[in-house]
Amino acid sequence: MEDEPDLIYYWNVVNKRKWMIVGLTLLIVIIAAIVSFATPKTYESDAIIQLGEVNGKLIFKPEEAKIMIRTSRILEPVIDKFFLKEERPSLIEFNKKILEVDFIKEQVQPGTYVVTNYVYLKIRSNNAVKSKEMVLAVIDEFFDYADEGFNEKKNMVVWDYNQTKRQAEKEFNIQELKKDISDLQKQIGSLSSSDLSTEGISKITLLNSILDSYKSRLLDEKNKKISLEQTLTTLEIDLDEKLVNTNEFKIISEPSVPSKHVEPKIRQNLAIALVLGLFFSVLLAFFLEAIKGKHK
Repeated sequence: MEDEPDLIYYWNVVNKRKWMIVGLTLLIVIIAAIVSFATPKTYESDAIIQLGEVNGKLIFKPEEAKIMIRTSRILEPVIDKFFLKEERPSLIEFNKKILEVDFIKEQVQPGTYVVTNYVYLKIRSNNAVKSKEMVLAVIDEFFDYADEGFNEKKNMVVWDYNQTKRQAEKEFNIQELKKDISDLQKQIGSLSSSDLSTEGISKITLLNSILDSYKSRLLDEKNKKISLEQTLTTLEIDLDEKLVNTNEFKIISEPSVPSKHVEPKIRQNLAIALVLGLFFSVLLAFFLEAIKGKHK
């Protein structure tokens, strides 16, 4: 029973000063609306890129790519292109207020995540078109830099193949040996038909021995050539496999021109202003009532 007068008292205070409460609340909401509409709009555009790899090995780890994208080597040309001298942000300001970069993680099981070879970029700007163009500019600068490393590693794979191929290739004496064998056979044939003396027979025997040696060397050279051809075939297959496991740097999710701004959040600001306006105006009403009661 003792609470009932208190509730009536509260109601009477609110009812008595309702126009002050309503007016003050509306004033705060109007001020919030003016500030929200006067605040420059902020737009966001984002993209996802895939990091390049050669022979299944990434050119940059995602953590390294994240750091590289934030460096002056990548961002200074972008800042110079899109900002006038008087409004040009510093590299620190650009990284802190305009650019957002992170690598994407994939959940493999509950509570366990692995880092993928994808990197996420987001740019904030007061111009919708400019936000998209800056994302593309940052990506272009990064790709230009990264392609140097990509091509270098790709060329290294091809160089390793060519180097191994050159080492495997040798000077084969097959044609020369065939010619020598043919010449010996002619000599033996000539001696056999013209000189059957002891000295001639000894010479024919020696030439036949040399001929057998040449034939043996010819067979060895042919076997080496077959082995080399098999080795080169294996090397070419290995090179093809390495190049198949090669992916260039590319954009997976293209940036777009945002249709809506992300800031200011006008509805949210007005809702907060309404709640705060009601709270402080009601609080002020009871404060004024308390002061009035003291003076009676």
